[in-house]
Amino acid sequence: MIKMKVSPFRKTLAVWLGCVPLVGLMAMSPPSLLAQDVSGNDITIDNDVEAPPVVEDVSNYLPADALGLVRFGDVAAFREGWKNSSFGAQIDDPALKDFFDGVLGQLDTLKTGLGVDVVELIQQVDGELSIGLMKNSAGELSVVAVSHFADETAAEAWIEELTARLQAEQATETTVEINSTPLHSWKRTNPDAVSNLSYFVLDNQVVFSDDLQTLAETYRRGTTDTATDKATLSTNENYQHVMSRIAPGTSDSGFNWYVNPREMLRTAVSINLGGNEPPPQMEEMIGAIGVDQVKGIGGTQYLGEAGLDSVSTTYGYVDTPVKGFLKALTMPATQQAPPQWVKEDVSLYSQMNWSVDRLVDTMREVVDQQRGEGTFDKSLGSLKITSGDATLSELASVINGPMHVAAEIPQSASELFRQKAIFGFEIREPALIRDMLQEAAANRDEAVEKFGTTEMLRVRMDLGEALPGLNVLPQMELGIAVTDEAVLFSPNADYLAGTLGGDRA
Repeated sequence: MIKMKVSPFRKTLAVWLGCVPLVGLMAMSPPSLLAQDVSGNDITIDNDVEAPPVVEDVSNYLPADALGLVRFGDVAAFREGWKNSSFGAQIDDPALKDFFDGVLGQLDTLKTGLGVDVVELIQQVDGELSIGLMKNSAGELSVVAVSHFADETAAEAWIEELTARLQAEQATETTVEINSTPLHSWKRTNPDAVSNLSYFVLDNQVVFSDDLQTLAETYRRGTTDTATDKATLSTNENYQHVMSRIAPGTSDSGFNWYVNPREMLRTAVSINLGGNEPPPQMEEMIGAIGVDQVKGIGGTQYLGEAGLDSVSTTYGYVDTPVKGFLKALTMPATQQAPPQWVKEDVSLYSQMNWSVDRLVDTMREVVDQQRGEGTFDKSLGSLKITSGDATLSELASVINGPMHVAAEIPQSASELFRQKAIFGFEIREPALIRDMLQEAAANRDEAVEKFGTTEMLRVRMDLGEALPGLNVLPQMELGIAVTDEAVLFSPNADYLAGTLGGDRA
């Protein structure tokens, strides 16, 4: 057994779900490599790998219950398809040069926080480029990324540039070995950055994680042959089924994504419980929601192939008959008609046949089945949402849908974070929601803007304060408005105000 000290490293990583549970203790059978975390707890990294390292794809590195992943199976082929599509033509269009330069500039600013040059990585990787979200054996939420370069020389050159960048910011390196493969872990001192960056290299493949313990488990999972260690995402039948529908055949030129809804929900609940497993009552509620029926959701997009500009597929694998809250998504067909607030010259418009009141009615049915008749109305349904006597059930009863979406195509990189889009729900009558808007404005010490009978509130949000490494993102200003027929939401308050006032420049 080898003992060593690891410099303190642990900081909340707000990726995918927004936060990571507290550090826990992981134990495996010896022989092992022993280190310590910031709290002085032992962390053991199993070192009993017998088989030689083999380069694997991301599904062989992630556990079977991984929360989700995003995968480019062949980045070089995807880049070629991009060039053959209208997206590639747009990049080459001089009229759009400023826009795409701005997008690249926004991506470039992320390397300070993430420690990885995202633009450079996309340009240099020739094989797989994937990122997965998982929980390690200690129950901690963590990220694993896999990248395949053209050859070992290209991988080594990229790592040298990464090392130089981390050394320049005075990050501290810790190196451990498993089966003669070095695992590098860098503790970073920048308070606005992801606090740890760990990686190992196998031939032309580089595998990253935000946590050394997770990286060690990932290495073992991808390089051993035992039944336990091979309980990987690639052996998950639900994952295989979804992938067979969204990416049939052997082509890896598309962009794939996959989500395990049940694990995603259970993890979100666990995080809010301080990392503890949900109690039986909560498990019952999760079952009542109907998430267990959703076995997996995924999608793929191909560009510039077979004479087509783009082809996209989305697939959800759901057991039937649908029960629980999923019933709220079962809606009768209705005629689509834009409401008055949608301007005739808007670039994009769509309608989603969904309603809040149907959702709450379904919640009432599910809760009452679990806890007895009238339970929902006595608890959640009677929850007061204003300083007066208005309840959640009363609010839901006035938002009867459907949902309408109106949006403009972004003209600059800055608009990606202030999207010119409006989401609106039809309402039966506006009085209650107007009261809520005015009360929210008073609590925030903000003025309510008026456009005829329509009232609007601006809500400012700073993502940089919530997400480590994203301090470079601009402050967002959301808009919420109430008309006589709808409640409207927009990530761009100025665009919402312009739509309501007639000036959307």
